[in-house]
Amino acid sequence: MTCPVCSTTTLPAAHFCHACGAALGAARGPEASPDPATRDGLDRRVVTVLVADLVGYSGFVAACDPEEVRRSMDDLFSRLAACVDRFGGSVEKFIGDAVFAVFGSPIAHDDDALRAVTCARAMREVARVGWRDGGGRAPSEPSRSPSDDADRVQLRIGLATGEVVAGRRSLAGRTDWAITGLPAALATRIAELAGPGEILLDPQTARAARHRIDVEVTDRVVVLPGRPRLGLLRFVGLRSPLGFAAVGPALIGRWRERERLRAALDAVARTGRGRVVLVVGEAGIGKSRLVADLEADARAAGFRWTWTENLSYRSTEPYAGARTFVEAVAAELSLDAGTAARQLVLGDGLDPAREGRYAGAIAVLAREAGIEGWETELALAPADPALVAATLLEVGTRFVHRLAELEGPRVVVLDDLHWEDPSSRPITDHLIAACPELPFLVLGTTRPGPLPAWFGLPHVEVIDLAGLDVSETERFVEALVGVDLSAADAARLRERTDGNPLFIIEVVRSLLDDGAARVEDGRLVVDPVRLGTGVPLTLRAMVGARLDTLEPEERNLLEVASVVGMSFDLPTLEALLRRPVAEAELLRLGRAGFVTPAGSTGRWRFAHPVVHEATHARMVTSRRATLHARLADHLEATIPSPPVSQLALHRAIARDPRAVPLLARAADEAMAAGAVVEAAGFFRTAAELAADPAAADRFRHLAALALSGVGSGGPEQPRGASA
Repeated sequence: MTCPVCSTTTLPAAHFCHACGAALGAARGPEASPDPATRDGLDRRVVTVLVADLVGYSGFVAACDPEEVRRSMDDLFSRLAACVDRFGGSVEKFIGDAVFAVFGSPIAHDDDALRAVTCARAMREVARVGWRDGGGRAPSEPSRSPSDDADRVQLRIGLATGEVVAGRRSLAGRTDWAITGLPAALATRIAELAGPGEILLDPQTARAARHRIDVEVTDRVVVLPGRPRLGLLRFVGLRSPLGFAAVGPALIGRWRERERLRAALDAVARTGRGRVVLVVGEAGIGKSRLVADLEADARAAGFRWTWTENLSYRSTEPYAGARTFVEAVAAELSLDAGTAARQLVLGDGLDPAREGRYAGAIAVLAREAGIEGWETELALAPADPALVAATLLEVGTRFVHRLAELEGPRVVVLDDLHWEDPSSRPITDHLIAACPELPFLVLGTTRPGPLPAWFGLPHVEVIDLAGLDVSETERFVEALVGVDLSAADAARLRERTDGNPLFIIEVVRSLLDDGAARVEDGRLVVDPVRLGTGVPLTLRAMVGARLDTLEPEERNLLEVASVVGMSFDLPTLEALLRRPVAEAELLRLGRAGFVTPAGSTGRWRFAHPVVHEATHARMVTSRRATLHARLADHLEATIPSPPVSQLALHRAIARDPRAVPLLARAADEAMAAGAVVEAAGFFRTAAELAADPAAADRFRHLAALALSGVGSGGPEQPRGASA
């Protein structure tokens, strides 16, 4: 077909001229595009890189035999690698006397930064206890002073968080998993600046883990070519779970949910019969914050308060949840875990045989508390694993009942039950089932998904926690930043974040850090364009962790859907995937909280804008460009023709030169509708893609004119850009 405006011979099936952007009518033809967009094993990830470097290694090498150096180094590296494995990271390589580890690749978790910091702390302790024969002294050497540098090798550790490209790499006949990106170089440089025994973090790592760590500012900075100076922070320590629950602004809204918790508390106080409330909601929605709000009322009513936190990196550790509960109670009684468990469980008419079995079980539950001299009691436990588990359940049951008998009413918080280890679940199940016999209010929190079998018991109620509404979002942001927020900005922010408090915090802080939000005359002013684009690294990491729980085909389907947009239909999805898509596949993604039906027309939409954008950003640029090009080709052959702005967007992401005239035409249409911000965006993108420098300058000039307000009318109105 020939373009009726510029007479250019156009491409088959095109709806718009690739030379001038003019509409071509309803011409269509067969779709023909190659299929190179297959997964190549690469994706873009947010990771935290940990580099641990030995201090004093040279002195050790100079003072010791090479065989002993090799043996000691192998032993130390094995124990440091075990720390990385324990917290869900992966050791990418050993570089001389340094360990290079990655958290977030090949499997991501929504707390990788915290895992990395906690791992760094554990690695530092491994080095501090000594590393030659386990006591800091080579077996062939006489004892030396603990201050001797050759005997006291320490670690200096650097951590950095950011985006990398990750995937399998095959070089010289060897295939391994590798990452490429700034965090690797940055973590290495940070480790070089750290002192012996010091853990230094970049601001992104500190921000991602700020709910659980304390840091202090240092005078050290990293300067990398082409990058701004980066001030570093020193890790000071971990915060308690209760401190974590209480961070952030005062609780906003949630009046109905608060009243339900208080009513449950009043019922237990009045009747002495326990109740259970399970709070269900997505990550960041405020489950822990809501539960923590009840503590003051509970203590005022004479209840004790025990907070038990389940951590993702301990979800495979036997009895981690039960141990945490025992340790929390012991801390309240100012005792160590073993002594507290003995006082509550042993005695009171127990026969000697049962007391011996129980003592062994207590040793298992108190093992993490560092009890001296208890290891021999493990031998008293039965050898049959089933009997060991049964004994531990007996001890857990007796511990709970004796606690109620001796200490009275109590609120027991079981936070993040979705991370509870399998070994602790029978003890929790008994606590829930026996709750009506105890003066306990048990508060559990969990994410959407399969609920525990006990959620249907008569004394259990479930609270489904949704996002904040617009007015609550407005008040939440005002409490966060200390200034007013307009109702319009609150509505945009609520739409962007779906009212998720954690998402709101991360988006607002990211806007402030990037200069896209500023305080003017006591009011927070937000750039609407910047608000609608980009996802903070912390949220991308959270979504990335959820994506890694999907099967490869499900993840591929979701990524392809993200190319279509926030909403998508089945035929377009099938055209991009080049295979049929069963509705059951989308239903599975719906149950996982990624997508939701959009009306009764067979359309679907992403459950959250942040999920959509983070999924789209997960793909490497080449794959993303290929899929957008394929989508543009599909839209070209579709009747009715798509809006020119939509086609221009897909061509632009594909870096296709045909996008330039389409962008110019889309800008003209936006200007005609008074949408100057959108028009300026089209002009700027056209300038980036224009091959002719003069044309690029002209598009930048038109973008400036649009934003200056000239486009509201008058002789200088930027029109005819596509001519």
